[in-house]
Amino acid sequence: QKRIVKLSMMVQTMDMAITAATYILGTFRNDSCPVSNPTTSFSVNGAVLSVEVAADKISRSCGLANRDRLPMGHGMLFIYEKERFLEFWMKETRIPLALAYIGNDRKIREILHMDPDTGQHIYRSHEPVQYALETNPDWFSTNDISVGDRVNFSWPDHPTIN
Repeated sequence: QKRIVKLSMMVQTMDMAITAATYILGTFRNDSCPVSNPTTSFSVNGAVLSVEVAADKISRSCGLANRDRLPMGHGMLFIYEKERFLEFWMKETRIPLALAYIGNDRKIREILHMDPDTGQHIYRSHEPVQYALETNPDWFSTNDISVGDRVNFSWPDHPTIN
């Protein structure tokens, strides 16, 4: 009986792994990117961006992949349900970007610069954050925005996020 239980558990684990792999390789294939996202206005110290909002797994996975340019004054805001350590990469992203990690208090905690690559470089937050903003590489410096500045955007504090 113990062998049957162990075998059943192994089959369930393998089934979960196959399901996860299928989901990742199918649903999250970057050739289906970009996806259509809602937009909102984002501002810091009077500087304004029009941002696409990535608040679900598919839109966050796609990010700004497979785009040849990002118009000035635009970006993408990644929203998570709660603060956690975040990791970003540049696989399939053709344009250089700046990335700001933002806490649930809506203060910028880090600003990083990312260059296109094949996804080998991982950009990790140094502390738990709830939001991330990607925009053109010089937007933060051009607008004199730095760590500690508070950001403003319209989005419910507790939206349905998956």
